[in-house]
Amino acid sequence: MKTRILASFMALSAVLWTSCSDEADNLTENLEIPVADIEINAQAELLSDQIDDIAASVVVDESAAAKSVISQRVELPACVTITKTANGDKVKKIIDFGNGCTLANGVAYSGQIIVEYIWNNELRQANIVVGTDNLGVNDLMITGRKEILRTWPAADQGGYPNSEVQSDLVVAHPSGLNARVTGTTTREWIAGFGTGNWADNVVLIGGNRRVQTYMNDSLLNTYEMEITDNLRREWACRFIVSGTLSLSNSLFSATLNYGDGNCDNKALLTTSSGRTKEIELR
Repeated sequence: MKTRILASFMALSAVLWTSCSDEADNLTENLEIPVADIEINAQAELLSDQIDDIAASVVVDESAAAKSVISQRVELPACVTITKTANGDKVKKIIDFGNGCTLANGVAYSGQIIVEYIWNNELRQANIVVGTDNLGVNDLMITGRKEILRTWPAADQGGYPNSEVQSDLVVAHPSGLNARVTGTTTREWIAGFGTGNWADNVVLIGGNRRVQTYMNDSLLNTYEMEITDNLRREWACRFIVSGTLSLSNSLFSATLNYGDGNCDNKALLTTSSGRTKEIELR
């Protein structure tokens, strides 16, 4: 009888130990992988890249020769109104989404993006400043500024323009959470330039960024991001389709892999300790 009682007690202890061990492992994983932070950071970076797409769609080579041989502006939906004013080499374009306008990638915008640039025909460059006015993306609000140096190939050569982008944007959530994106990225346009079609444009993104999250005015976290394998941005898709970046703060480091080219909202996070976690992109 005592033997049976002892055996039952040992079996029960084993079950309880396994249950507690599983709970401890889950708790450790949740502590080690700050999923919510990473999803918010990735969303903020993605919104920054999407604004770069929109700005790129309206900035053109202002030389008369280029205007006569190529359609440079990428077509935006009919619900977008673009107002252009020019003073010499300085051009201003207001991209107005009204109370709501959905682009070809399924993202709904409202408010305005203001793009101002100075065209330098000799250097084949445009110095661009991008701002916002009551800009909303779905249920988020975006404020801030970008400075872009965009360079075209020589007029008698083929090729696509490339850009260097300095960003300082804040993405405001209804909950009071804010995500600030700063840093310098490069954009190599590799397909679609000159067709006028939004969907066939492809850009490779490199560089480094920092994402800081705040609740109201209190700093919560700071993450450093380094793109280690160029991010592939296909304008027809709202998400990054491939590429890798590293991210870290004082307590955590990992890599985020965006996949092999499929348009989906998944990315694979691998921590420095080897743990993996699928991240859902927003």
